[in-house]
Amino acid sequence: MILYIKDANGKFVPITAINGLSAYQLAVKNGYTGTESEWLASLKGDKGDVGTLASGDAKDLTVTFIEAATRANIGTGETIAILFGKIKKWFSDLATVISDAISTHNSAADAHASLFANKQNALTAGTGIDITNNVISSTVDLTLYQLVTSLPTSNISTNKIYLIQSGTSGTNNIYTEYIYVNSAWEIIGEYTSAIDLTPYYTKTQVDGLIANMAELNVDIIAPLASGYYTLSSAIVAVPAYYRRINSKITFTSSAGIQETYQFKSTVDNWETPSYWEFLCVTGKYGNMGITDNVNTLALTGFYTSYGAATGVPGTDYSWFIIHQNSSAGNVYAYQRAIAYSTTLIVYERVKINSVWQAWVQTNAIATTSANGLMSSTDKARMEFNYGSNAVTTLANLPVTKNLVIATLSAATTISLAAALAVNQSIHVCATASAAFTQTIPNNSTYVARNGTSFNIAANATFEIDIKCVAANVYWILVSI
Repeated sequence: MILYIKDANGKFVPITAINGLSAYQLAVKNGYTGTESEWLASLKGDKGDVGTLASGDAKDLTVTFIEAATRANIGTGETIAILFGKIKKWFSDLATVISDAISTHNSAADAHASLFANKQNALTAGTGIDITNNVISSTVDLTLYQLVTSLPTSNISTNKIYLIQSGTSGTNNIYTEYIYVNSAWEIIGEYTSAIDLTPYYTKTQVDGLIANMAELNVDIIAPLASGYYTLSSAIVAVPAYYRRINSKITFTSSAGIQETYQFKSTVDNWETPSYWEFLCVTGKYGNMGITDNVNTLALTGFYTSYGAATGVPGTDYSWFIIHQNSSAGNVYAYQRAIAYSTTLIVYERVKINSVWQAWVQTNAIATTSANGLMSSTDKARMEFNYGSNAVTTLANLPVTKNLVIATLSAATTISLAAALAVNQSIHVCATASAAFTQTIPNNSTYVARNGTSFNIAANATFEIDIKCVAANVYWILVSI
């Protein structure tokens, strides 16, 4: 048992050890007759005055405080009276806030109740709707069609299709369908007798035509809104059902110019440009452009080049170039070059086993050692020997033709309209319509070789040869 005694400050402190009799034993010794518990209970006296509690349990401590004037947080080191004064202020203010909130809520609830008062009475039952004890139930008609014998004039549903049996029905189409729109009936389906499709292609026939198309015009089957195709974009634009081995495509690559290519692989390589072989260019001008090296041309077509270009016949002119590959490719080829000149100048050459041969001017004047075109002099000589001139007198005989046909009625003085070239001659075949004596001149210009005159009978014929034996010296021979 531990005993406590009150010290000078009124605090109970334990007495750790007492020698001799305990307090209870001393009390019995002095005449106390109760039990130890009763004795201990008798030790408790009346409640004393409130003292100062420095620390320890304050649960039985009575506190006197005054409510704080303003709300403020509590802090460490403040007395209990200050703390409770602050707490009291918070509770007082909180009571006012709660009271205002309750008042506001009640006002809103009243307004809400007033707003919706008696609104249930506005609901009325309709088609498929039932209201019982404020519970709404409905039955929804999900049927899309309604079969009728005639179109209704009332209670029309605007979300149904009305079906009337058709008098000219087929096996699987025996109704005419109507819908009510904008206060009027609209037919949305009606049976029609079978259409004659014999004038039209079937899908099988169309597929066959597509499969046999020799050339596809990409501009038609996949027209562009603007711009032009390249080979890469053109082959991608061709729909899959057009794609065939060996197909050809044509597309516009620039203004007025179309290019043609042929596919040289299986369909899975269709969109790879390297499997396409260039065939030709066509268009408004058909010109492949300006080339600076005619030796390296690889595509058949029409080109132009300047005189400084490699491989042209000469540097004095610009040239029109025509290049033609053989059917085996450009290992064998042909070229023609025409000069930009007022005089026609033409050269040609061929390529054999990838080697270009020398240019040959094909419109050059022919010589005794080289073929070529006829000179103007040779042309005049050739034309001199063909045809004839007709005259009625031997004076001023024409010299543009070798043969002269003369119809004479009287003698005339023989002369030439122009000089003949040395060794050139004319032959006169004459007919006399009357008898006359013809004189033959014999002087330094004309030399009579077989007489200076002869008699001609009426309707007789005779011949005269006039030959230039030297410059302005002519021999005359007469045959009767």
